[in-house]
Amino acid sequence: AVDCNFLYAPGSDALNPLPGPKIHWVMQWLKENPGEPVVVGAQGVATIDALQVLLQEAKIDYRLIRGGVPGKDRQQFIDEFQAGKFQIMLLQQVAGSESVTLTKAATSMLLDHNWSPVPYTQFMARTCRQGQTQECEHFDLSFNEFQSNIIKRLQRGEAFDAEARAEVEKAYTERIRCLHL
Repeated sequence: AVDCNFLYAPGSDALNPLPGPKIHWVMQWLKENPGEPVVVGAQGVATIDALQVLLQEAKIDYRLIRGGVPGKDRQQFIDEFQAGKFQIMLLQQVAGSESVTLTKAATSMLLDHNWSPVPYTQFMARTCRQGQTQECEHFDLSFNEFQSNIIKRLQRGEAFDAEARAEVEKAYTERIRCLHL
């Protein structure tokens, strides 16, 4: 049996598509940190869609990179974010986990994740990249304490090191194996 409730961000389960605690937590963080640039990612289309509705209602400017966004628009969104023209870069995890440098933000959040550890570890490196001048903080609303502690190893200006990545991938693989037993 797969623990889908663990991954699903909008509501308590797939039958409840209303924004749930994870999305409300993001909205509260935005309220408490007005104007602070942030990268928010999610694998689920329902999660992205629910968050977009709340961002629009709150009149918070954002851009979205998901599958199907043309390369030209994608690069324009990245350039505008880096220039401080809007607050939130919203990424669908797989589409936004490669070739995206978002060092304007020192904060990133992941609401739900892809089953593969590769897009997860790639997503982690969107803010903490070469050229980053601020300490990076990542809020992982989809993993357990062990994995979150490894993630805290991200430090100002340093890449996501191979040892931390290997530990995250090992823990992730073990979790997947346990879910399928």
